[in-house]
Amino acid sequence: MTKFKGFDLSERPYKTRNFTCRGCPNVCRITEVRFLGEPPFYYGSRCGRFDERLKDEGKLPDLFRRRSEIIFDRDGKGVSLAGPLRFAPHGRPRGRTGIPRALLMWELFPFFCAFFRTLGYEVVLSPETSQELVRTSLAGAPPTECLPAKVACGHVEALLDEGVDILFIPALIDAAHPNTRTKTNYNCPLVQAQPYMLASGFDFPSLGVEAIIVPLHFYQEELIRKELLSLARRLGGSQRQAERALEAAREAERTAREGLLTLGKEALELVSGGETGIVILSRLYNGCDWGLNLGVPEKLRALGALPIPIDCLPWDCLLYTSPSPRD
Repeated sequence: MTKFKGFDLSERPYKTRNFTCRGCPNVCRITEVRFLGEPPFYYGSRCGRFDERLKDEGKLPDLFRRRSEIIFDRDGKGVSLAGPLRFAPHGRPRGRTGIPRALLMWELFPFFCAFFRTLGYEVVLSPETSQELVRTSLAGAPPTECLPAKVACGHVEALLDEGVDILFIPALIDAAHPNTRTKTNYNCPLVQAQPYMLASGFDFPSLGVEAIIVPLHFYQEELIRKELLSLARRLGGSQRQAERALEAAREAERTAREGLLTLGKEALELVSGGETGIVILSRLYNGCDWGLNLGVPEKLRALGALPIPIDCLPWDCLLYTSPSPRD
């Protein structure tokens, strides 16, 4: 049965009202639309609290929420992802490292979480992006930055409130992808410069926090290995411990990737079975962050479509035929 309301919808009498939901820090502005003789429609909620239509779409998996669980629930305990997350160190504790849930950590968190835990550091992940956190970010970030870069400011402030000893904000210069064969693969300039912008806005030494601001080059295998082993030794690890930390990070990265591809396989099977699949083309820190994606995935599910995170699909098989300049 179709949900299409007809082309004369704009001519039908209706009433609207607006109100603010204060059920969580998002403080969403909700719009209620009422047509005569029909249940009301609600728009504007990020969590779907006022959108009863989502209950009718239970057959469609929430791939975006499950993706977040793969990336951020590193111990697989099914914990709530909303607040700050803490991950106990492996071995003798050395300190507490904070990692902002912003920008490329939407991809790299499994890697770095395993890296620091293996070195003996408790890892603290900042909470989900909320409207309150966005407002904090806009008040303190440079006006020339894009919104995802500004939001990193709020995530750093949230970690400072958690009392971390170390703040991990590396300069991620480039990225590695299996189907990339160019000479360089640089990240956005704002991503590369983010730690230096944060350091200009926060006086980390006076706050008693060590900010780790190091350039990392993931597109160059030998260089990134050298950089990470050097970082591990800087954090107090021996050469053997550094090697173990890097090995654990690579294994966590591989396991997370397998989990994402499993989601993609499930999505493609549903599409093959007749469901409408829509791939969300965006930076992961935009399309997957519930505080920034305007609720697009949940709105699509409410309409009966299956939204699919772009990194859950097997793009690795789409290799360029030209030889690699690095060969």
